[in-house]
Amino acid sequence: MKFKIEAKNLQKKYNNAIIFRDINLCIETPKCFGISGQNGAGKSTLIKILSGLLSPTKGDITYFKDDIIIEKSHFLFYSSFAAPYASLYEEFSLWETLEIFAKIKKIRLDIKLAQKYIDIFSLKRKSLEPLKNFSEGMIQRAKLIVALSMQPKILFLDEPVSNLDNA
Repeated sequence: MKFKIEAKNLQKKYNNAIIFRDINLCIETPKCFGISGQNGAGKSTLIKILSGLLSPTKGDITYFKDDIIIEKSHFLFYSSFAAPYASLYEEFSLWETLEIFAKIKKIRLDIKLAQKYIDIFSLKRKSLEPLKNFSEGMIQRAKLIVALSMQPKILFLDEPVSNLDNA
């Protein structure tokens, strides 16, 4: 499967302040794409817009699967998003969170793959505890585990190493 995101003339305003304007880009899989800039330049806002989590004030985003246009609601099943400001339900364990996200994405959770990420991110010992017992660094690792375990075709990472501690 090949995916593509085309953005044309994107603009985002908050309270009459223009965050960015005239953004045109095309992102295709399997490639890595990065966004850099100063603090407050709108990088996180642009990532949220490209991922379908936020709407632009102006402009258009088109999502493609194998060169066929798909709806944003369908695109969300093929992508994952992880950021330090994204929330997880603190009452649930990491395993329960993985199951919840798999149900939302309408996929079968690959237990072996999830366990691999839990081991890589050194959370095996805490994986059955409620997330409210996790440190900020552990929460960030849990967000990355969830995003990766959903086997996305497109992975959006905003400040993925923020709040990380040594595992």
